[in-house]
Amino acid sequence: MLKAPPFNKAILDAQIKVAEIKVVADRLAELMKEVHGGSARVDIKHDAGMILITTV
Repeated sequence: MLKAPPFNKAILDAQIKVAEIKVVADRLAELMKEVHGGSARVDIKHDAGMILITTV
């Protein structure tokens, strides 16, 4: 089995975590739509450590 260099593994791990965050935020937005109606918008700012979900 080939081993990825540590730097490449770190990048891949970070990309996986970013994708997981998006999935969880999208699910939370769906729940917000079910509770509040309307549509939901997800805004993720990784540099600020912020997830904003708005319903309108």
